[in-house]
Amino acid sequence: DMIASETDRATHLANQLLSLARAEPGSNLPVVQQPLNLKNLANRAVQDWVPQALARNVDLGFELEDAWVTADPSLVREMLGNLIHNAISYSPAGSRITVRTNIATDEALLEVEDDGPGIPPAERERVFERFYRLPATQAPGCGLGLAIVKEIADRHAAIVSIDSPSSSKGTLVRVSFRR
Repeated sequence: DMIASETDRATHLANQLLSLARAEPGSNLPVVQQPLNLKNLANRAVQDWVPQALARNVDLGFELEDAWVTADPSLVREMLGNLIHNAISYSPAGSRITVRTNIATDEALLEVEDDGPGIPPAERERVFERFYRLPATQAPGCGLGLAIVKEIADRHAAIVSIDSPSSSKGTLVRVSFRR
């Protein structure tokens, strides 16, 4: 069991490093820009993550509206996968996670909100640094998920921010794409 667990961890780290390298501006891989409805992408992503959420007794839901952007579907899928993975990993059993897409004025928004422990305001910029993890974090991980999210957002001239949800408990990660 220990060998299998460490193999999974090493595989996850290798995949995260490859995703980060692909998302970096200096990579030679082109960003494929095409019309993309964030609603459809989020709907599929949520369905893909339901088994992991159920295994952790986490309620994973969505509130999806049409939100068209011009973006690379594989990179945005990777971004959303990292956001959902983090929410599931860091939220305790019985938590709720909501994936949202909508339009606000001239922006298409992609949001992942959870009612987990949250990220302290003083740490919200640091969590985008490579390999940085909050002190005393118990959840498994390598500290690359949000760094990948930030790189992908930057490649799309999008802005990623972390706030507290209206309930004041948990984390709200918002990616704002210019339309």
